Amino acid sequence: MRPVFRDRLKGIEGEMEAIFRDFFVSHSSPFAMLGRHAWQPPTDVYETDQSVIVRMEIPGVNRKALEVTLTGDILQVRGFRTDPAAGKKLYITQMEIHYGPFEGRVRLPRAIDQDQATAHYHDGFLEVNLPKSATQVTVERRSQIQIS
Repeated sequence: MRPVFRDRLKGIEGEMEAIFRDFFVSHSSPFAMLGRHAWQPPTDVYETDQSVIVRMEIPGVNRKALEVTLTGDILQVRGFRTDPAAGKKLYITQMEIHYGPFEGRVRLPRAIDQDQATAHYHDGFLEVNLPKSATQVTVERRSQIQIS
């Protein structure tokens, strides 16, 4: 193999090692990686006559690890799903389940009544009920939604 080609391959190999190392680094704060490595839960958004409903599939997440906020017409759900096998020596043959921090954002299709918004987490699904507003004006304020 020619020396120039070998040097290029070593450079690529070093870059790939850095990518994998950065990807698998763990952080102490559950939200520390949100900007770079957060996964997005499957989300449905639909309307009834009275409400906009946002439903997220997030099984295995502790309710205390969830944060639901509404800022203007953006609903944001953040959380963290703990990997039960973290720290154990494993030989993985297939890995499809996402662990770690996640974030889902939804732009709401219409103005809603922020004061009446509710959230319920049950059987791995978070359902946020956002009653439609009588006015079509979106209020630009931030509010926390409590989860029952």
